[in-house]
Amino acid sequence: MRRALALILALVMTMALVACGGDKPTTSTPGTDKPATSTPGTQDIGDINKDQQVTVEPTKTYKKEIAVAVANQIAKLDPQTETGTNHQFVYKMMYNQLLDFDFAKNELVPELAESWEIENAGSYVFHLRKGVKFSNGEPLTADDVVYSFERYFAAKKLNDKVEAVDEDSVRITLASPNADYLYTIYVNDFSVFNREACEKDAENGHWIGTGGWAVSDFFANEYVALTRVDDSWVWAEKGLNPTEKVTIRTMKEASARTIALQTGEIAIDPSCSATTLKELEKDTNVRGYSYNAQNLYYMGLNLTNGKLSEDINLRKAVAYALNYGDIVKLQTDGRGQQAVSMWGKNQYGYTEDLENIYTYDPAKAKEYMAKAGYANGGPELTLLTGNIPAFAALVQANLQAVGFKVNIKQQDSTGFNATITERSFDMFLYSISLRPDATRLLSFYKTTGRPGYDNPEMLDIYAKIAAETDDAKRTELCKQAQEISNRDLPYIPLYYIVQNLAYNKNVSGIQFYPNGFHDYTHIRWEE
Repeated sequence: MRRALALILALVMTMALVACGGDKPTTSTPGTDKPATSTPGTQDIGDINKDQQVTVEPTKTYKKEIAVAVANQIAKLDPQTETGTNHQFVYKMMYNQLLDFDFAKNELVPELAESWEIENAGSYVFHLRKGVKFSNGEPLTADDVVYSFERYFAAKKLNDKVEAVDEDSVRITLASPNADYLYTIYVNDFSVFNREACEKDAENGHWIGTGGWAVSDFFANEYVALTRVDDSWVWAEKGLNPTEKVTIRTMKEASARTIALQTGEIAIDPSCSATTLKELEKDTNVRGYSYNAQNLYYMGLNLTNGKLSEDINLRKAVAYALNYGDIVKLQTDGRGQQAVSMWGKNQYGYTEDLENIYTYDPAKAKEYMAKAGYANGGPELTLLTGNIPAFAALVQANLQAVGFKVNIKQQDSTGFNATITERSFDMFLYSISLRPDATRLLSFYKTTGRPGYDNPEMLDIYAKIAAETDDAKRTELCKQAQEISNRDLPYIPLYYIVQNLAYNKNVSGIQFYPNGFHDYTHIRWEE
């Protein structure tokens, strides 16, 4: 890899330089809370990004079989068409991608590609790791990568192209330049399959991956049983997992998962409630963990029609009227924190150093209402929400305390989306799961987005972010985008969602991720 190219493309080459021995350029690294020490019976909230994996101790004995519970059903196993949360747990064990993302370091790391080159913002060459085999024993080749990406491009109707440069290298050429591309392909959608297996078995051939685990039994919507692939390349660094079989079961009822955890039937419940976590605090055989997830809750404002679209002062009045502390307390049991940007903490270019950060200030809210011509009380507004009436009621009370009149409109997902399309609302409450790529929110700022936001300046900045390869310039553009969003207020960021999980005190080896897609590849349970 040419040193000059590395210097020019400092941003997107962040991990490529590490892989090839170059100096790592400065990047925008999100701040995180200090990790708390986890002991049985306690609840922690800290740095979910920290490395949870531990070395297998040869003097200890471990269970050969482990069961994990998930809340929702696993319908089928195809990472390019079935991408629900529960599916991701399975995919992390079965498959690998060209790259992975290290949340602890906030950077891309090699996976099936041991190194890569950025020819320009629209062309990337990946050099494959040697000696990798699929679970059927077939060696990984460039042709398998070509097949897998072509399958993805066809499913998503993309005009991107992939070709084999040689047996161990591939080139991906994008239809449109995208300096964020490397930050989008570490997810399970870009899992690599074995072409031969897929062509021989059109129904289940894509179950063959390069991960440390392979499907031994699958009953749709009930469970997936995985057995260890002993000669998988993934065991090289941390040693062969002593666990031989992992069964991921669907348990819809939270109470059933709690009982199963306490009786030792399952190793972990990755989606328990804050209430359940408090109850489990009394159980010394269980560890409880709360963490700030990648998910962000926000308020969207109608900029197409209605009173809020007419005057920025009214939108600022709404922003200053919200009691963010009470919102965090209600929605996260006090464990979360206010969001100051629509961008996530692991998103490239995230910054807390913004000009426009809104705080709870009823007096200032009334000042802005007066500027908008509502000195004696604000207009009547409609607040659209899903199944979160207590949250909506708190927001309603905040706004009414400064003079707004607020009507809550609660609907199921179908009605919610219809109301958004019809633009028959003033405000809505919703969430988004964020990723590390800087352009994650581009669709939010198009006129087709839910608020109907129309600002060519913002779209121009996003276009520059997508094409810019200079780290300093790109970081500054990202900051500008966040400031414009806070200035114009199509959205008001509220808080980062807190997720909870609980696991047996003797379970280790799990890698927790802020997106909730935890990796059980190295899970083990000391007897």
